[in-house]
Amino acid sequence: MPKSNDIILVPFPFTDLSGDKVRPALVLVVVGHDAIVAMISSRLDDKKWPSDFDILDSDADFSATGFKVSSRIRLGKLATIETKIIVGQLGVLKQKHSQQINKKIANLFNC
Repeated sequence: MPKSNDIILVPFPFTDLSGDKVRPALVLVVVGHDAIVAMISSRLDDKKWPSDFDILDSDADFSATGFKVSSRIRLGKLATIETKIIVGQLGVLKQKHSQQINKKIANLFNC
């Protein structure tokens, strides 16, 4: 069972629901057999949104993530998934990053 801060591989749905793509995602919360996850992309050249959070390969805790390259957590792209569709686990996000992410989520939802 995944937990908050786990970095997983999951078929992440396209926003128009026309399909999905297996990609990394950050588990934000697990409720029963469902998880709310945020999409992760390695495309750092895309326009950065205020809610994005970058994990750079120069970060001391980078190896714990399981990423091969610097990546961007897109907190503006969330999905609720059944945990049984998780393909695998890559790594985990360290607590220091999750505190910063929680602040970005609060700003995103104007909390």
